[in-house]
Amino acid sequence: MVSNFTSRVIQEADHIRERHAQWMDQYRREYKDDTEKDSRFGIFKSNVEYIDFINNAGRKLYKLNLNWFADVTNEEFKKTYMAYRSPKMLTLMLLRLSGAWTFPAVDTVEGITKIKECQFYSTGVFTGQCGDSLDHGVTVLGYVMDNGKLKYWIIKKSWGSSWGEDGYMRLQKDIADKKGLCGIVYYPVI
Repeated sequence: MVSNFTSRVIQEADHIRERHAQWMDQYRREYKDDTEKDSRFGIFKSNVEYIDFINNAGRKLYKLNLNWFADVTNEEFKKTYMAYRSPKMLTLMLLRLSGAWTFPAVDTVEGITKIKECQFYSTGVFTGQCGDSLDHGVTVLGYVMDNGKLKYWIIKKSWGSSWGEDGYMRLQKDIADKKGLCGIVYYPVI
């Protein structure tokens, strides 16, 4: 006779395998053999558990979700996608975003840090903990004041529209640290 605990563990494992299969279909992910598939499934499972833990750990203004990085370790992610590139010249323009006039810098390269939460960012204003070491570039489009309470940067990533909010992220602005959240204002290129 199988215990209730064992039965629940088997059901959870089946559910994760089903999510992995759906994720593979959605992102057209294929593996060279069963060994790689099993290894990547283990990473996927760990990342699902992490995402669920963060999303369920108290009240946050942001959510994490599965994306095309879901079968990649944080170390692989940082090594592959978080490499700093040389700054580009910028063009300033006036842009109206969410009812607020902003003066964004197009193709501005700003610093953002090596944090797993940014790997799986999905929606909302990111207010999580992160360092300020420069490791890759983003395009800062400007900032918005939400109902006169919370100011946030609007940044664009180069990882495609399946990441974040259609390829964009909202990052809390005007925090106590002069470098800004994730070091966003520490290395400005203007």
